[in-house]
Amino acid sequence: MAPTKENELKSLQGKRQSLFLRIQRLYNDSRNLDDETVCKNFKIRYNTLEETRQLFGPNKVEGSPGSPIALETTLGYIVMSEIPHVAANCETHSFCLIEEPPLDKALEKFWSMEEVPSPSVSLNKDDAKCEELFVSTVKREPSGKYIVSLPFKEFPPNLGSSFQNAFRRYLALERKFRSMPAFHQSYCDAIQDFIDQGHMSLVEPHRLNSESSFYIPHHAIFKESTSTPLRVVFDDSAKGSKLLSLNDVLYTGEKLQTDIVSLLLNFRLFAVAMTADVRQMYRQIWLNPDLRCFQRILWRFSINELLQTYEINVVSFGVKASPFLALRTVKQLASDESRNFPLASGIVNRDTYMDDVVTSVPTSKEAIALYRDLIGLFRAGGFSLAKWTTNSNELLSEILEPERCFQPVEFSNDSLKVLGFQWHPQTDLLGFKISVPDIECTKRNILSIIARIWDPLGLLAPVTLYAKLLIREIWVQKLSWDDPVSADIQKIWSLLKRKL
Repeated sequence: MAPTKENELKSLQGKRQSLFLRIQRLYNDSRNLDDETVCKNFKIRYNTLEETRQLFGPNKVEGSPGSPIALETTLGYIVMSEIPHVAANCETHSFCLIEEPPLDKALEKFWSMEEVPSPSVSLNKDDAKCEELFVSTVKREPSGKYIVSLPFKEFPPNLGSSFQNAFRRYLALERKFRSMPAFHQSYCDAIQDFIDQGHMSLVEPHRLNSESSFYIPHHAIFKESTSTPLRVVFDDSAKGSKLLSLNDVLYTGEKLQTDIVSLLLNFRLFAVAMTADVRQMYRQIWLNPDLRCFQRILWRFSINELLQTYEINVVSFGVKASPFLALRTVKQLASDESRNFPLASGIVNRDTYMDDVVTSVPTSKEAIALYRDLIGLFRAGGFSLAKWTTNSNELLSEILEPERCFQPVEFSNDSLKVLGFQWHPQTDLLGFKISVPDIECTKRNILSIIARIWDPLGLLAPVTLYAKLLIREIWVQKLSWDDPVSADIQKIWSLLKRKL
């Protein structure tokens, strides 16, 4: 081989090897880049034609036809190649999955509903530890509000990186915003409300990489029956790079809400019934500032803005310890203020269900006294009560008109989709909101509807007894789940639907 050709070949091989090593080094360097810093500082700028020409050098490395080529630029070599052609008219499909609770679980609840609740037992090891953490870390501000800590099983938690998953989920949320402007506006309003009340704050740049943190994806749920139908929920079950979520490393805490049967019995024990809702209960409880870094989210109001990192400063929806922290804080308030508000403190400890106070007293005079005591007690802890309902006109006249609610009060079992048990305060009647769909008469469909009749007080016993007899007849016939039932059972089912 001629010396000149040999030298050119060696030079070309050297360039390729050098190019490979540079690409490998750039790849390794890119893996160490901090995603958050890249996202925060990255801006897109379009070059002019003259600027683009100045970027390229004279050298390029080519292989066989159709293979990638490497072009020299002022920033180093770049690799270019063709990509597969994708048809412009490709279709996009969206799927919605609605998960029904297991039918066997629903049937179990239906049959066990009449059992007398078992007395409370001592706390298990995890619940006892969670209680210990709460007692040792809870604080109270001069304003009366409480500050609580997330009950970590171990601290600091080894959660790994969570930014990438939160970033990917946020971009998916933004795509939904672009196709649903009204939804985007409602979401912006909800986030702005968080910021205005101080429940969410922007993380200062110097803190972004100076401490361990956890980024939480978020989404919205809709509740048609509330004054704020859109609620932002934080997905604290999302996994980080260590395949652990925030919920995985937290204690759940003891179930503190009153048993629903006991609550409803107390609710109708005396003549004057009353209910109230604790407004934004979770969001009135501050989270320890040292732990807010584990409740970070990504957000921007417009796609034209830089993506920002915020921290949730309060107890948030989605954290599995939040129900315990909220109810335990309310019980702590009742204990701390028992001398100042003796009537209310006893009621709060006995007749609180989630974020509702549901109780009854013998007379309207006592109801008015209790109403004032409850207002004072919750105000002392930074809470407020709204959506008051009562069957007493005397008490109703004491309640400010904006705080009254005339809609039926619905009681439900959150673990199942049930047919609603309601109280109508204006007529002082208990009722059931029942809607039986017109579906095929099969074993599965019949049992699915019957199992969702939620009657904790046994008020529908004549109907539920009829339903239980129907279940027995279906089982005797040994039908498959989706087989149509016999004509006799169809007749009985039609009669039961009319009764419902």
